[in-house]
Amino acid sequence: MKLWQKIFLISLVILTAAIDTVSYFLADNSFRTTLSREKNHAVRMHSVARGEIENLVAYTRLNENKILLSESDTKAVIQTYLAKESTQENIVRCFDADEQEVLAEGEQPAQDVDKNAFQNSTENQYLQSIKQDGEQYYVQTTSSLTLDGTLFWIQTDYAVTQVYQLRSEQLHTAGIASVAVSAAAATILLLTTLFLLKPLARTNRALRKIAGGDYRVRLKETSSAEFRELSKNLNAMSAAIGTNVEKLEKIAEDRRIFIANLAHEMKTPLTSIMGFGDILRVKKRVSEKELREYAGIIVEETKRLRGLSGKLMELISVGSMQIERKPLALRELLYNIGTVLTPILLSHELSLTCRPVDCEIFADEELIKSLLMNLTDNAMKASAAGGEVRILCKDLPETGRVEIAVCDDGIGMSQKDAERAMEPFYMADKSRTRKAGGAGLGLALCAEIARIHGGLLTIESEKNKGTTVRFSVERKGALQ
Repeated sequence: MKLWQKIFLISLVILTAAIDTVSYFLADNSFRTTLSREKNHAVRMHSVARGEIENLVAYTRLNENKILLSESDTKAVIQTYLAKESTQENIVRCFDADEQEVLAEGEQPAQDVDKNAFQNSTENQYLQSIKQDGEQYYVQTTSSLTLDGTLFWIQTDYAVTQVYQLRSEQLHTAGIASVAVSAAAATILLLTTLFLLKPLARTNRALRKIAGGDYRVRLKETSSAEFRELSKNLNAMSAAIGTNVEKLEKIAEDRRIFIANLAHEMKTPLTSIMGFGDILRVKKRVSEKELREYAGIIVEETKRLRGLSGKLMELISVGSMQIERKPLALRELLYNIGTVLTPILLSHELSLTCRPVDCEIFADEELIKSLLMNLTDNAMKASAAGGEVRILCKDLPETGRVEIAVCDDGIGMSQKDAERAMEPFYMADKSRTRKAGGAGLGLALCAEIARIHGGLLTIESEKNKGTTVRFSVERKGALQ
């Protein structure tokens, strides 16, 4: 069952039940009010009957000049009254002390007398009950009455059949009205439900398109507040999915390029090794000079392969490895790195300048060393003899971090090359990089190390004017 059908049926059932309940209570309340009024009238009629009997007994006693009437004379007076005053709408009965009915001439005794009421009634308290005789209803009122020393019970049946008939008519009318109102309400409710849920159908169609791969679908943020919010969230979801799909496609493309570059980078040294190895195997006479030359090429290409595989393994593993951050004295860290790199830089006729700040950083020591050595190695390869490589530090108290920059005055890069320099295997100058023993993985590795330390590697470079690579690490004592 669809949602609109469920909403329609549940609402219709609730509405119908509410209408029926209200109709019943209105009719019942009207019935109770009318019946209460009729009961009061029955009490008045009963009081009138009592009074008339008392007056008639007193009149007879005076007329016959007696102090008290005997029981038989009193019954005779009552019989005279009953013969005249009992009507179909207000039946008057009288019972003596032996609970025997005093009957007028020709009158039949009552079959449905409630004699329990005799013992509970008094002259000052009237007992009432509803009595049903077939389709007729009566309010039965009972009270005791002492006439000239003799106890009698007066019982009147006041007809209230019309009240019950009116109630039945009202309930019947209410039932018809309920059906009519429910039918009209059902039509209005159906149209309203379909109208209000129309945006849901539109949303469903959009979701089917999104599920089919069309992430450009956008919903109009109209209708009620709930549907506007739903449309807004679906638009955000569609945009996010589209962005993620583009990212995944880019990752897939990057991986394809990565694998192609890896195959290409490995193919070149392997081809050289195989070629010169085959020459040594096939050529019968190889001079000592040729032997040293060929062996040197094979060794260099092997070193290049080893460096390529090492960098590749480091790049793959650094993103998933468990880093161990600890406080490191920045001045001491740069001193140790300078001690290791200075001899290498001197061999290339380059100098190293370090300008640390007196603080401690939270970092993985081995990874930070690898990052700085890779950046310094790249700066060294880009610099000409007599140049200078600088490691500069700057405290950033507003962010709780320390910025470290590695600068050189070398050949630099264009803006386009700088934007792609952190892609694996990308080389701005392939011949120069390969000649220097590089594979285009150093900056990609550095960017990953900076990322897992919560920083971002940025490159500022200008052709023939040098390059500055910056990243930041957390400072000890920074606000968490």
